[in-house]
Amino acid sequence: MNNAGFFHRFLALLIDLFLLFFIFLILPIYIFTNITSSQDYPLLLINGLIFIIIIYMLSAVFYVIYVTFFTSKFGGTPGKLLTSLRVIDYESNNYLSIKTSFIRVAIGYVFSAQFFGLGFLRIIKNPEKLAWHDELFGTKVIKKGSILPGLFLLLLLFSFTVLCSISIYKNTADKIKPAVDRMQKVIEESKDLNIPSDNKSNPFIDKTNQDDNDLLFKIDPKYEKAFKIYETSSNINDSTDQ
Repeated sequence: MNNAGFFHRFLALLIDLFLLFFIFLILPIYIFTNITSSQDYPLLLINGLIFIIIIYMLSAVFYVIYVTFFTSKFGGTPGKLLTSLRVIDYESNNYLSIKTSFIRVAIGYVFSAQFFGLGFLRIIKNPEKLAWHDELFGTKVIKKGSILPGLFLLLLLFSFTVLCSISIYKNTADKIKPAVDRMQKVIEESKDLNIPSDNKSNPFIDKTNQDDNDLLFKIDPKYEKAFKIYETSSNINDSTDQ
C-alpha cells in the first residue's frame, strides 16, 4: 500500500468541504426559501442570516468533531473513504484512537497550516508523503483503491450546489420584490408631492389657529393623502433614529 500524495489528499479535502457546505448551509437555505411565504419573508430572512452567522462561527468545531469521529471509526472522513484513502498509525497500521484523531486535527492541522500551509505542502517534498501533522503524531495516509467514486461525488455535489444556489436566488428575489415595490411606490409618491425630508416641519399643517395654551393643528383637506404619507415616513424616521 502506497502513501497518498498531496493532490489525492487535497481532492478528499475538497469533497469533505463541499459536503459540509452543502449539508449545513446550502440545503437549509434552500429549504428555508421554499417553505416561507412572502409575508413572513423579511423577518425570517433576518433569522436565516443569524443562522448562517452561527453556523460560520461554529464551523471549526463541527469540522473537528466530523474529522475526529470518522477518522477513528472508519479510518477516514467521507472524502477520504470515497477517494480510497485511509488514515492509520505509522507503526501499527491500525486506525487511530479518538484521542489521536482529535489532537491530530485540532492541533496538528493548525500546526501544518502555519506559513501559508507549508506543513501540508510538505507532502509534495517528503519521500514518504507525510505532512507535518503526520510526522508529529505518527500517522500516515495510504491509498487503497481508485479515486473515481470521489471525483463523481465531487462533480455531483458541485452540480447540486449550483442548482440550489440558482433556486435560492430566484426565490429570494421573488419574495422580496413585493416589499421593494411597495417601498419604491411610497418614495415616488413622496417625490411627486414634494414632501420635505426634514420631519421637524410639515407644510401640510395649518398653524394659523392657536390659543394661549397650545398650538391647534388643522389638516387642510386637499393635502390629506399627502399628510398621511408624510406621517408614515416620519414615524419610520423616528423609529430608525431610536
